[in-house]
Amino acid sequence: MLSLKFIHKLFNKDNNHVLNMFINHMISVFVFSLLYYFVAFYLTQNNIKNTLNTYYDCFYLSLVTQSTLGYDNIIKEHSYLKNIQILQMMSIFILVI
Repeated sequence: MLSLKFIHKLFNKDNNHVLNMFINHMISVFVFSLLYYFVAFYLTQNNIKNTLNTYYDCFYLSLVTQSTLGYDNIIKEHSYLKNIQILQMMSIFILVI
């Protein structure tokens, strides 16, 4: 019941900015996950070891970066991927404004 109230509140006209912010962040997660995937594919084709084997791994990395939860032990990546993470983290500040 609580979740239904939350969903109703989210779609309320007074809280339209919350829904827009959520959608913008999810679009950002999706775009950056594609970037991670393409770079991981490039690294694999050039025989450079990386741990991003599937799109799911890339989406997870993007979501963790966007939510700023922390990486723990999931990041042992190439500098190309770290540079994309830096860009994604900088985009968070733009989306929050």
